[in-house]
Amino acid sequence: MGFSKNGLYNLTGNKAENITKVKIETGKGIGSLAEDKDGNIWFVADQHFLYTYNGEKIIEHKKTKNNKSPVVFKIFKDSDNRLWFVGFGGAYRLENGRFVNVTKNGPW
Repeated sequence: MGFSKNGLYNLTGNKAENITKVKIETGKGIGSLAEDKDGNIWFVADQHFLYTYNGEKIIEHKKTKNNKSPVVFKIFKDSDNRLWFVGFGGAYRLENGRFVNVTKNGPW
């Protein structure tokens, strides 16, 4: 897996296939990338939209009334293999498919 301003690429042998070609705006590219414990690739594209690639398809994660998330600038993985999403709106951690807002008081 590789990325550039033109998208996310699946590298196989000597061939690089742009798997985001029809999903993201060319030139704004991938800003941050992390792999979760299940092997899914989480990435930020077009400056703040959040996506997951599971090896077959790309899924855009949108805010919902019951599952709020930040406007993501950066994704981190901690030593416990948990994903953290930081951006406008603060820091969030992904737990059981939901985004949990983490403030200075936790939950840690």
